[in-house]
Amino acid sequence: MINFYQIHVVPINLNFGDNHYLDKVTIQPSQFYDLLETHAEFPRTSQINEQTFTNLYSHLASHYDAILAVHLTSQFSGTYANSLKAGERIKKEFNKPVHVIDSKNLSGALGLLVLKTAQNIEAGESVESIVESLEKDIIQSKIFVSVRDLKYMIKGGRVSKPKGLLASALGLNPVVSMDKNGESLLFGKTFSQEASLNKIYKHIKKISVGKTVWNYIILHAHNPDGAEKAEEKMGTITGLKPISVVDISPVIGMHAGNGAIAISLMFKH
Repeated sequence: MINFYQIHVVPINLNFGDNHYLDKVTIQPSQFYDLLETHAEFPRTSQINEQTFTNLYSHLASHYDAILAVHLTSQFSGTYANSLKAGERIKKEFNKPVHVIDSKNLSGALGLLVLKTAQNIEAGESVESIVESLEKDIIQSKIFVSVRDLKYMIKGGRVSKPKGLLASALGLNPVVSMDKNGESLLFGKTFSQEASLNKIYKHIKKISVGKTVWNYIILHAHNPDGAEKAEEKMGTITGLKPISVVDISPVIGMHAGNGAIAISLMFKH
């Protein structure tokens, strides 16, 4: 998809101790999950700096009429803010439109937004119409993550230690989602991954009433069997095949943890 639509991807930086990697460029999910299990230190990420975006946008502005950048939620990373600064600079320098968008989402939901935008570009729509459509699509995009083990979220600081340790002691499997502002949301707690996935399916059925699913993506952290079952279930609910079944990128996987299953979908507006 990325190659077909000639989408430019700027990978987030990932550090394991003294070793530096670029997400899905110099480290692939399979290597990453092995490291996550065996490495004493928890990995750290660092946002993409302004200069990286300035270099890319300068290159793109000399080849294209407009630039449209869609980013993971600004609540999780300073990446969006750095892109915005670079975009303003390039807009002035080249006198070309640069639209920097906060998707208020991440992972598969971000992927759906990028795909829909690419298809609108391919259909020959104007930049203004594409941006307008994207803003509406953001509201219609959802992601639900069934976390198998909370220890990664505790280590990464996404869940507070006291809450996390209590939930772990009770053997809880939380469902994590995103709210309308792009903040993470603890959507529900169950005592098994199967139960947490059933909670997700039930909720998807509920929010789908009177709406049409445009498409969906199944994501997993090194759990292809679980992803296959989720694909079957979602096929029954939506009558559609997913765009893709993806091994979650390391930067997401480090928080969701080994075995996580995520479903992201977008409704038509």
